[in-house]
Amino acid sequence: MPDNEYQFFCNCVSWDSDDVDAPGGLCDLVDNCEGVSRATFLKHVNRDEMRELELNLGYKRGSLVMSQDNHVTYFRSVHHGETVYGFCWSAIEYVFKRPRSVANYATSHDETESESRNAGWLFDEPDVFDGDF
Repeated sequence: MPDNEYQFFCNCVSWDSDDVDAPGGLCDLVDNCEGVSRATFLKHVNRDEMRELELNLGYKRGSLVMSQDNHVTYFRSVHHGETVYGFCWSAIEYVFKRPRSVANYATSHDETESESRNAGWLFDEPDVFDGDF
């Protein structure tokens, strides 16, 4: 995965509790969010992960699609000095970081990269992707 393609890091529900109120942590990230369009967000994040996330959030073919959900917002912010992108769905922030940052976090917390990235997913079994990219 190219380092300029952001990958899913975590959502705010599964965030490391030591980093929630830390300077530059989750609270600062949320407080300093700058809204971006869905198109801008999608230019930066891994599309395969977004498809899977959308499925896990319940967006399916023939029903509401995330791109048409007016209650989803997209943002750019900073987490410990690094630019991050994310979206807010049902008052839950889903944050995407550069691959090296995700790998470094997993290493420093004795997790595999996969364990770290999958900690914030809501459901285990996606259905069918709506193809709205």
